[in-house]
Amino acid sequence: MADITFVTIPFQGGSPLLTAVLGSQIEMGTDNLPSSLPLIRDGKIKAIAVTTLKRLPGAPEIPTVVESGLAGYDVSGWAGLLGPAGLPADAVATLSANVNAILARPEFTEKLLRIGAVPTGGSPEDFRKFITAEIEKWSDVVRSNGVPKIQY
Repeated sequence: MADITFVTIPFQGGSPLLTAVLGSQIEMGTDNLPSSLPLIRDGKIKAIAVTTLKRLPGAPEIPTVVESGLAGYDVSGWAGLLGPAGLPADAVATLSANVNAILARPEFTEKLLRIGAVPTGGSPEDFRKFITAEIEKWSDVVRSNGVPKIQY
């Protein structure tokens, strides 16, 4: 979107990435806010922008990429609960109900927001649609940019 070329250095997780940033082995990196926020708060690394469309409740002082001048930029890290194919429908319903009940607890939601996460509940069908949209979005990005396959 910004017509910028970067050298991609694959890391096996946020900890090695943050170690490389802290040690000045790399100039910058992208990480999920919950793992980097303590280092940002301690002044050990500088947050340039969050990649979501809106500022995050846990770090409202960090501007968005859009606010920094790149209209339409929207990248969100997410985590979800997945099970094996063929998981019985009653088990899926029970897991979903329990996760949504936990996410409805104000003390749990507040803790997630404080560390930079944004809790989102919903139905298994909502999550399936979200994952499908993410696959389509990122498949298009990979194809249109000729991103090579990375071998580990």
